[in-house]
Amino acid sequence: MFNFDDLTPNSTFSPAQYSAQEISIASPEGLEVAPFSTQSSLNELFDKSADGSANITIGTPATSQLGIGIADSDGVPIKLQPLNATGASLGSPFSVTLADTGTNPGKSYFVVSGTTNEFYGLQILQRTGSANDSGLAIDDLQVSVTATPEPASLVLLSAGAFLAGVARLRKRRQQA
Repeated sequence: MFNFDDLTPNSTFSPAQYSAQEISIASPEGLEVAPFSTQSSLNELFDKSADGSANITIGTPATSQLGIGIADSDGVPIKLQPLNATGASLGSPFSVTLADTGTNPGKSYFVVSGTTNEFYGLQILQRTGSANDSGLAIDDLQVSVTATPEPASLVLLSAGAFLAGVARLRKRRQQA
């Protein structure tokens, strides 16, 4: 899980921060590390643009499940769009609106799930926010990757099974 606790509060988030884990998180206007959380940890990544919109893109290795905590202070629809290997839209987006309680932003945790490693990320879009009170934050990113054998591994496995079969056949012939 990526909960951003290792980041310095009130700093600008570096998109290369989690590149070693093959995770990319970006926004056209940049992200700020805020010292409070949408879910359970110490920090969150906050996207506050001048026009009230938000556009956060999360890139991941091939995954069958991606979870993300989102907080929003606008109470307007947020579009969640799964992405394919090229970063293009995968399937239909879905829209959610988080309940704003006045002093506290709406908070929720969302999971995008499939049956195979078909997701390569998620785009979070908000286009109708108020410029005076805009903001969207993310936290507690979880990516579930199901191991998919490499073609070379499958070839080695097949060759091993073939040789085991040949050895068993030889043993039977010697005993007969």
